[in-house]
Amino acid sequence: MNSNVIYSEHIRVHPTELYQFSKVEYIVDTRRVKQSSLSNLNLNYSRTQLSEKSERKAKRAIKYMLFGTNYKKAYNSKFNSTFKFKVNFITLTLPSRQQHTTVELKDKLLNQFLIECKKKWRVENYIWKFEQQKNGNAHWHILTDQWIPYLELRNTWNRITEKLGYITEFEKINHHRNPNTTDVHSLRKIKNVVGYVLKYMVKPDKKHHSTIKKTELNYQYSTDYYKNTLSINTKRFLSRQAGRGRLWTCSTQLSDLKGGEDELDNALTIEIERLKKKKGVQSKTNEHFTGVFYFDDTINEREFPLLHKLLFTYVRKIFPHYQEQLIMNT
Repeated sequence: MNSNVIYSEHIRVHPTELYQFSKVEYIVDTRRVKQSSLSNLNLNYSRTQLSEKSERKAKRAIKYMLFGTNYKKAYNSKFNSTFKFKVNFITLTLPSRQQHTTVELKDKLLNQFLIECKKKWRVENYIWKFEQQKNGNAHWHILTDQWIPYLELRNTWNRITEKLGYITEFEKINHHRNPNTTDVHSLRKIKNVVGYVLKYMVKPDKKHHSTIKKTELNYQYSTDYYKNTLSINTKRFLSRQAGRGRLWTCSTQLSDLKGGEDELDNALTIEIERLKKKKGVQSKTNEHFTGVFYFDDTINEREFPLLHKLLFTYVRKIFPHYQEQLIMNT
């Protein structure tokens, strides 16, 4: 064993999972880490679905956001009433045929929309996922921590898309300038909100969605759905979109979720063993770690005071207002 390497048993606690592992402290070659990160980014430029690692990170970000976001009240002007909500789940689409690369759309349209979300509706945390529709157009699923009124959402997004002339193109065919380019998914009656959101945010592309593969010499476009329907020019255009950039991203607070971490001691070990015996809790062990998986309300202060403190101390660092919500509810 290398005398310059220090091993210690650690634990990381997340809202629905915890991990026991041996922590190794040694000098890392930062040049290799940087090169690896660049390689992963380049792969995503030609990938049409999330890598296994990216999917894990996206799932964790969604779970943290649903776990740590406060319940709030919003006003429904249609029914003249208020309602409680945690997160807002929306979809943005283009009003007419896509004429720009997906990277351009993100840089010039999506980024502006996110900036205006922060200014207009005080959005602090968000997660977005890119997908390609059956017609080849880009669209985005977005989870935000603030309610965005439907008409304000549509008017704002339509105005932004006109920066690249999409409303004008829509008007040429439809003879009006108010396309329905947004959708708000109601989560009020969904029992398994995490599962519902995950289905939209991390689902793989279907076979009839376009798939673009990059080869050493050129870009090749292949799809079942468009096999006999796309013109040569359209195929060439879609082929150029193999470099579509990131497939998903999130706000800074959700980008590097390490979990509540501490060195494993006897007291924590006893709580973990007690946790494993609870109904519905599952565990998995391999050569690298032991994982314990549970529901988001399992780690309570009465049964697991140490795990609870470790988890919620970390959650309140990510979501500073979470403690205030707990006080308000008591």
